[in-house]
Amino acid sequence: MKILVLGASGQVGSELGRQLDDVLSSGRQNYSVILASRSDADVSDLPLLKDFLELNSPDWIINATAYTAVDAAETEIFQAHIVNETAIRVMAEYGVARGSRLVHISTDYVFDGSGEQPFREASDASPLGVYGQSKLAGEEAIRATLRQHLILRTAWVFGASGGNFVKTMLRLAETRSQLAVVGDQFGAPTSARAIAKAIAFLILQMSRAESADERWGTYHYSGYPFVSWAEFASEIFHQAHEKSMIKLVPAVNAITTEEYPTPAKRPKNSRLDCSKIHAAFGIEPDHWRQSLSKMLDEIKGVSAS
Repeated sequence: MKILVLGASGQVGSELGRQLDDVLSSGRQNYSVILASRSDADVSDLPLLKDFLELNSPDWIINATAYTAVDAAETEIFQAHIVNETAIRVMAEYGVARGSRLVHISTDYVFDGSGEQPFREASDASPLGVYGQSKLAGEEAIRATLRQHLILRTAWVFGASGGNFVKTMLRLAETRSQLAVVGDQFGAPTSARAIAKAIAFLILQMSRAESADERWGTYHYSGYPFVSWAEFASEIFHQAHEKSMIKLVPAVNAITTEEYPTPAKRPKNSRLDCSKIHAAFGIEPDHWRQSLSKMLDEIKGVSAS
């Protein structure tokens, strides 16, 4: 079983190699993993992507690439759709032609964020902006093309690699005694490592699945419990201070979405119902406070070395 990871230098991609090894080796699978970063395979270059897939002939494609610049996508519409839709269709078409399976990471931004109840996989998708629209279009391209696929929607991703909310808060804590953070958007932080581990378990359990297996499809996977961005920021500062990573704990002032205008609208409700993936595969939500602690330990270790 040959597994190709596209986007191997990103937040989730950088965790996939280790998690695939841990899970698949314990499951006594015969496998090999190809880790491809953007310099190896730029998915926005469609002819290059097609050639790269043919050259490596993977049994599984894990797509950890995405155009994630939510605000820039409002003007860079073509670029967002190339990476988040057209390239995904190329992967799905390759899967049909060569019998490969596809794991694709998607987002809570496919929903409009209305209400307070967690969104289920079958909830109506109605993106607020171009980023969400392009991600939804990518999902639909997969469903229309390739039966043997797993789409994993997640939210509020953080990890030791790449840029994210946690790192931004730590940087601001060095110079600010107080911060205004949005307090009326709710969701669940999700560690990149936990997402990578969930993907590895999905591949382990679906490695021998037939095309008719009813478990192919779309799943939600995120952290728990649900919090606001302001509450998340407070927890980051609290843990970082306990670990002596910051000298003082900045005061967090919760503000409304309207008080922090952005070019692209953000969903106020990013809660995802993760009961389906638990029922089908026994995969539990990420306990994000524990994952945050481990990430901070990792950053602290890197900083000290």
